[in-house]
Amino acid sequence: MDLEARFREADEKLKQATSTGQIFGIIAQALVELEDSHTFFVPPSRAARIDYGWQMQMIGDRCYVVAVRPGSDAESKGLMVGDLVRSVDGNPPTRDTFWKIRYFYYTLRPQPAIEMEVRWNRGTYCYTAS
Repeated sequence: MDLEARFREADEKLKQATSTGQIFGIIAQALVELEDSHTFFVPPSRAARIDYGWQMQMIGDRCYVVAVRPGSDAESKGLMVGDLVRSVDGNPPTRDTFWKIRYFYYTLRPQPAIEMEVRWNRGTYCYTAS
């Protein structure tokens, strides 16, 4: 792996970035591509804390909703503990990708809403968390 070339490429992208979120993403991507679980970017803290109204966790090889905050938009739309999370913004969570999904949505680029596809015992449902 040519680290110098990798970091030069990241540096060029940084010069064209137009937002803090893009800058954080570029730095994080350069480090994630090293495929080293001990090397990652921790951005400075933000003034606002993100709460999507629900939490998910890998259990075995599947991702489930493990908490839904009472009174949240998630609860009002019917999201329930035990629902199977099939995708988050089109990305299916796996044991290999789960940490990247959490890293992106909670650390690098918190979003005002997340579209997720969940499977209830009553069928499949697409939900946008806000």
